[in-house]
Amino acid sequence: MPCLCDFCSAPDAGWRHPARSFIGYVAPGVVGESVGDWAACKECHHLIVSGNRAGLTERSVLTFIAKHPELGVVKSELATEMEILHAQFFDNRTGPASAIA
Repeated sequence: MPCLCDFCSAPDAGWRHPARSFIGYVAPGVVGESVGDWAACKECHHLIVSGNRAGLTERSVLTFIAKHPELGVVKSELATEMEILHAQFFDNRTGPASAIA
């Protein structure tokens, strides 16, 4: 079974980025939690290790909108939320990435 990239949902995630669990968002009646490590495809992994947070956000938002074109009208808001989520990921990383076997 393919491993999906946690950043762009590509079906070929080949990298594991260790991270602590954290609360990603809280809305009335809903809590979103990130649990443990994050998987990344080759492209997202490169953006992460090079520190290109803007590029990572752009890739994540564009691939999300490609799958849900009706959300293109809230692209700016999605980008802001992705930036926040990615910042939490970076804050909670616990070590270097490793290849997924």
